Amino acid sequence: MKGEPEGITISGGEPTEQWSGVKSLLQECHKIDPTLNVLMFSGLTDEQLGRRGIIKEAFSPYHHSQALVSTIVSGPYDRDQPSDEYLLGSKNQKILTWNGVPIQSAGPRVEVQVSKDGTVKVTGFPSKGTLDEIKTNFTRTGD
Repeated sequence: MKGEPEGITISGGEPTEQWSGVKSLLQECHKIDPTLNVLMFSGLTDEQLGRRGIIKEAFSPYHHSQALVSTIVSGPYDRDQPSDEYLLGSKNQKILTWNGVPIQSAGPRVEVQVSKDGTVKVTGFPSKGTLDEIKTNFTRTGD
């Protein structure tokens, strides 16, 4: 349907600390739209997620969907290991997919929102150079 979201993102705190609630939420979302893509960021490594049984549950089919979670970005963010790879904030992180097929995509690493009052909100994975450029280009020069 036009205007409907194609996916949702689950991120921190640490979503796996509330896994039961997150799983229930995602099950309800898949009942509404079984084609919904779900991206989940976890500060846990793939080994830790596997030992806790979260990968198995996340990548299991639910209500006509191919998987409860489509993609997991695993591993803690490490500001000392910046990454330019799509979806990764740092080089120590991994992208896990329910079907094992690597993501062959690229997308915006940063989203900049400017409100009517001039407040600038930056989300995503900006490099230091990108942040410096944003600060330079979005400096208020007067009313």
